[in-house]
Amino acid sequence: MQRDRIRIERADSVEPDKIRDCLNEAFSDYLIRMPALDAEGWRGFVNRQGVDISLSRVGLREDRVEAFALATARDSKIWRIAVMGARPDLRGTGLAPRLLDETLDDARSRGLSSVELEVFAQNERAFRLYESRGMKPVSSLFGYEAVAGRPGSDVPVQPVTLDRARLRAQEIERASALPLPWQVGPAAISRLPGTAQCWQHCSAQVVFSEMMGLIHIHSLLDSSTDHHSAAELLGALRAAFPEAVLRAPQLQAEHGAAQAFRSAQWTEAALFQYLMVIRF
Repeated sequence: MQRDRIRIERADSVEPDKIRDCLNEAFSDYLIRMPALDAEGWRGFVNRQGVDISLSRVGLREDRVEAFALATARDSKIWRIAVMGARPDLRGTGLAPRLLDETLDDARSRGLSSVELEVFAQNERAFRLYESRGMKPVSSLFGYEAVAGRPGSDVPVQPVTLDRARLRAQEIERASALPLPWQVGPAAISRLPGTAQCWQHCSAQVVFSEMMGLIHIHSLLDSSTDHHSAAELLGALRAAFPEAVLRAPQLQAEHGAAQAFRSAQWTEAALFQYLMVIRF
């Protein structure tokens, strides 16, 4: 069988371009459009996702990468599987379960407390795989959009540096009863380019970038359980950028920022994710 000729190795044992090539093919027919990465795009992706190549795994046939599981060390006790994938012709061969099992076994052997990942609810094959290994959904993660031309609201906002945004995110993350997606937290904020902006208002903060008529929201956090201040920040963004489309990816937790987006009456994306966790 094809899988019998494939060995699992550490990802730092192969050239990055080979992993990038496999990732591009694996996601060429994904649920949502993902542009192919060139060498610079790959480096940016690895940095933004906090990927540690030394903790990651690849499936190799001779010297060709056929599949991958890229891991992020969230802290000394928690890993995140940032992304998994295989070339389309190898789906269903058992290679993805092998990669996942080796990653989970490695985490257990190192004494970690948990491993987490995000998966689209509509990706039923992947969801069933993670569930079969004991991973459980702990939160639903939604995406939102606000079209141009909708009125906003004027509330006083305080622009702050990304370093101050990271510190506030640390405080909110520590106080959260449930885990928040890695991408909206302090580590991810610290990896954003200097063009990203942060506004704070009362108990909330929003980190965003302006790109060619699009406002991309990287992180919306609120230490208050009612998320009223976060909703007011969304109104302030609309007022400040009336001609822009505003968009937030499927990382807005049901118990967190999703409440603010719904209160602000943004449109919810049809596709959504689960944050899944296995605890050892």
